[in-house]
Amino acid sequence: MEQVFKFNHVKNFTPPFHKTILHTSLSASSQILWVIFVCLASYLHLNRIQDPIFLALVAIIFLVVFKTYIISSSPAIYLVDYSCLKPPNYWRVPFSSFIEHSRIVHSLDQESVNFMSKILVSSGQGQGTYIPPPLHYIPPRSTQEDAIKEAQEVLFPAFEDLLSKTKLSPQEIDIIIVNCSGFCPSPSLSAIIVNQYSMREDVKSFNISGMGCSASAMAVDMAHNLLKSSSSLWYELAYMEAKERVKQGERVLQLGMGTGPKCTSLVWECNRPIVNEAHKGPWAECIDRYPS
Repeated sequence: MEQVFKFNHVKNFTPPFHKTILHTSLSASSQILWVIFVCLASYLHLNRIQDPIFLALVAIIFLVVFKTYIISSSPAIYLVDYSCLKPPNYWRVPFSSFIEHSRIVHSLDQESVNFMSKILVSSGQGQGTYIPPPLHYIPPRSTQEDAIKEAQEVLFPAFEDLLSKTKLSPQEIDIIIVNCSGFCPSPSLSAIIVNQYSMREDVKSFNISGMGCSASAMAVDMAHNLLKSSSSLWYELAYMEAKERVKQGERVLQLGMGTGPKCTSLVWECNRPIVNEAHKGPWAECIDRYPS
């Protein structure tokens, strides 16, 4: 999933979401430090302490609180638009095919097959689940060429759809950030996009890999920092839009759960009404089959 941010070329357009909380942990830290500072300052005043070391400690805590507050209250970021891939139908794999392939490839016994069937039914996956074409083979293919082709089939349609929504041309883009957890080719994924669409030579191109579920939040933060002197989370947001569950003024917590410390969250505030999204995006043609 790639996030492209461009503000000065988008006119008469109200972004659907506004990220209201970027540094949640910093905000909490600044509040704790502020309480400590107030307590120390009160103790200093009440006891009329003039010890230079104590005064220096209070001054240092004040500077840390002030700096943390400045960071945590940085300017807002707007999500102008986003795009999620809807793969072609030939990528679909029904449960029966997936189980049969797994049985053959991994030499599973009937008990293992039955267990896998139960897991699939309770996992929330549907008969319309997509799997990349190289994994349809017996045995699965895993060549560099297949991986690059898959990346192109995923990135290019989503990128073109995003350009169409924002009415931008590739040459108008100043910054492009691509994140992918498990695939880091050379040339990079961001370079593949830059070359495919003949983007400007001075475009700032960045590629993030190996960061798991924290990559999207890191990409948003990186874009935010670059603009001063973004996973399945996006499909979930698209699902809520398609069901019109998000109303103007409401906030959406985008929580990414991963391994170890790879748990990040963003809070987006809806800036305008979300209407007629059921027939667009990755959930088109199938949104009515799922609960509200």
